[in-house]
Amino acid sequence: MTTPIYKKVGRRYIEIGVYDNEAMYYPHGAHLVISGNGSTLTKYNVDPAHAAVEVALQSVRDAMAKAMHKATEMTPAKRPYSKKELAGIKAYTDIAGNPIGLRFEGASMHDVVEAGIKLLKAEVLK
Repeated sequence: MTTPIYKKVGRRYIEIGVYDNEAMYYPHGAHLVISGNGSTLTKYNVDPAHAAVEVALQSVRDAMAKAMHKATEMTPAKRPYSKKELAGIKAYTDIAGNPIGLRFEGASMHDVVEAGIKLLKAEVLK
């Protein structure tokens, strides 16, 4: 069954959508619904014994993504340029007109995983 949704604009109501009761159908099994920050996440066929872990991991998901993003940011290389590299940069600048004075280095996958684990440990030990 569908129900129209209205919004009041001035003195009139305008239909802005339709709510479908049948859209909330859940198949057989245990499901986890997490609501927060204007969104709803539904995980289907969750083992009830692991539901608390699923909720805990979901609560730190955004913070973990930020920590991993920060760990993968590229930073300027700390090693000085060799004479050959400086000559190559000068040749490139003469041709392209765009100086490329920096080399960048990024984190390894191990460092990214460590950033995520470090954040999880901090959350668990709160």
